[in-house]
Amino acid sequence: MSTHLLFRDQSLENFEKVVSYIDEPADLLSLALVSKSIYNVLVPAHLEFFAIRCDPYRKDVWDALAEKPTLTRRIRRLELVSEMGPGAPPTIITPRTLGFDPNDFEEALEWDYEPWVEAQTSLLKAIKLMPHLTRFVWRIAEPRGGTRLDPIFDVIKYSCPEFKELEIDYPSHMVTARFSKASFGNSVRNIDTLIDSS
Repeated sequence: MSTHLLFRDQSLENFEKVVSYIDEPADLLSLALVSKSIYNVLVPAHLEFFAIRCDPYRKDVWDALAEKPTLTRRIRRLELVSEMGPGAPPTIITPRTLGFDPNDFEEALEWDYEPWVEAQTSLLKAIKLMPHLTRFVWRIAEPRGGTRLDPIFDVIKYSCPEFKELEIDYPSHMVTARFSKASFGNSVRNIDTLIDSS
């Protein structure tokens, strides 16, 4: 029996369950290359949502993800990075199926408190929809006024049962930690205190 026919005979729900156990994007891509029908399901609906890397100020991305809970729940890795200035990553990753152009972003020159609160509120709503999130990275070259990480950590703690790894990278700090569900809350609070004390 061909792979194409086998895929059609299986329920999409069972296929989704199998895919949820794949932890590496390279493995997802390998599975996607088995057949065109599997590729057409995996690439736009899973591979594009496996990891997100963009500026935390991108309220439009967080709002769009909050409107697509079925797709947002597939996110495994979330990296919040400064998109402009020193230390900007070479690649910004946002799902193409949501219509975002990674190059179409102008960061505000002045980081005001109110826009951050709005962006963070949208970010928190999106994270609540990411139960399979396993890794969170905060890599901001220059922390901006009013930026607090503890609301983000609280949402991850209660909404992301598969969470394992946290990386916080400020110019003067590099903290990478692995957590068990039981120790997550206390460890995160200690990290937030460490960052504030610098």
